[in-house]
Amino acid sequence: MARTPQVRLKRVFKDSAEIMHDAFKLKTEKVAKNQSYTKQIRLEYFDHNHIFHSVDSSGIPMMISSEVAGHFHKVEISNKNTDSVPEIISVSPAMRWVLRKNELTGNFEKVMEEVPWDSHTHETQYLFSEQFKPKKLNPEFAKLQGEIAQKEASLKVPGIIEA
Repeated sequence: MARTPQVRLKRVFKDSAEIMHDAFKLKTEKVAKNQSYTKQIRLEYFDHNHIFHSVDSSGIPMMISSEVAGHFHKVEISNKNTDSVPEIISVSPAMRWVLRKNELTGNFEKVMEEVPWDSHTHETQYLFSEQFKPKKLNPEFAKLQGEIAQKEASLKVPGIIEA
């Protein structure tokens, strides 16, 4: 009977998952910022840059850069799950969050739109990669949050709109 070669397995420890994080800099460009408080647009131009993280501190993948001067950029990244340095596929023009009324429901929704007076984009620069352990949620805190949410829900009276 032939012996099978022994394979050395790597031990897996409980709660030892590590997340790979990559950081990029969106290089310096000029931004057009509307400085007016009225409907008349008054643009000021100045230099700025952004930082983009592939994941947030909880390990959830990020799709947008940090916000600067009231705008951000959608960033598309490749090679998320490999050992090589990921590449930036694309960086969108300047984007912003706005409230739009949903015509079907009548509710206001936060949506992403391009900044009408500014279509700049950025070149990117790889900064670093690091591994970290995701944050753990304290079970007592999660229970307390649930209790508070239940109390708040029971205090609301149907038909009454809070200001």
